[in-house]
Amino acid sequence: MHEVQIVAATSVQPVLLACKALVGVVSQVMSQGVPPTRRQVSELQVQLTAICVEAAASLSRELNPELLAAIDSEIKRAQQDTSAALSYTQTERFPSLSSLQDRVEAELRVYAAEGIRILNAFTSQVAVNASAGGQITRAVAMARSSMNGRFSRWAEGKVGIGHSVQHRVFLATAAAVQEAMVNAYIIEATRGGAMEFVIDRPGKEGDGQVFRSSSIPFDILHPQSGARVVAAR
Repeated sequence: MHEVQIVAATSVQPVLLACKALVGVVSQVMSQGVPPTRRQVSELQVQLTAICVEAAASLSRELNPELLAAIDSEIKRAQQDTSAALSYTQTERFPSLSSLQDRVEAELRVYAAEGIRILNAFTSQVAVNASAGGQITRAVAMARSSMNGRFSRWAEGKVGIGHSVQHRVFLATAAAVQEAMVNAYIIEATRGGAMEFVIDRPGKEGDGQVFRSSSIPFDILHPQSGARVVAAR
């Protein structure tokens, strides 16, 4: 696993725990002998939202020291590759994580909203089953069984099509780390006199491609590429 992916994988742990917590809350409610009331669902929605907000903030806190260390490494590499002798202040070299935190919180809120929709659908199904004259315990059991497929898919992190919420958060985090590291290297190397840069990705697409700081090819320098930037000699 490349450095960018390692940093991202370490930092997203709060999100993985939050997803498990969200699933646990919904599962517990569906396992009770009676369906939740509207008030209970509203209270649960507040609880799930709080989990989402805290998880996004925790990811940023986890990422801060890891990202700073990765950026420091790239700055030192740029200084070795050029005549750069200047170092950023922490404020200058440390990118804002607010946009990433907002993105993560939004992803989790969408995930939590699906959990609430499942609860509402479950409650409606219980009402339908009970209206047929069955006992409430049986009506609940039947509703839980009918929702099993949708719940299981959600418990795996899936909402809609595409990657799971956990993987989307990982990709967003990795992209933020990659961009910060590349920018740190290029800015420091530019201070050392570098005008052009080369993609170092032996045997793969883009290897040897030359570019300037005004047009960084992040489509090639994506987190899964394993590519790095080198100041052109």
